[in-house]
Amino acid sequence: MVRILIIFVIIMAISITGASVAFFYQLSSTSNRELEVDYTTFYSDLKNDRVKELIISGHKINIIMKNNDRYITYTPYYDNKLVDYIVEHNVSFSGTRDEKPSLLLYIVILWFLFLILSGCLILIIYYFN
Repeated sequence: MVRILIIFVIIMAISITGASVAFFYQLSSTSNRELEVDYTTFYSDLKNDRVKELIISGHKINIIMKNNDRYITYTPYYDNKLVDYIVEHNVSFSGTRDEKPSLLLYIVILWFLFLILSGCLILIIYYFN
């Protein structure tokens, strides 16, 4: 009985670890597909009226140029003059929520499922003995 429980715990721990690694590999690989430039380059493009549209999500800014090239940048600080500068250069912009799932929430959910499955296994073992 104890051996079955230990094997189950080991299998679940390996599964949770594997799922976590796969999940975060997926997150990192999707973010690497976008061309990223520094904030100075973005500001220069904005100043020289080469920017057509901006989509702001937290510190991340998706930039669509007038020639339809796309790239992203991140604000290194809170730039309270950025919106005024965007409006001054007649650039269309919108904001979205940051859609990345929380790392902590994902880990808590996985371990919560692990605890539920472990509890079910313990109940089954207890019931049949």
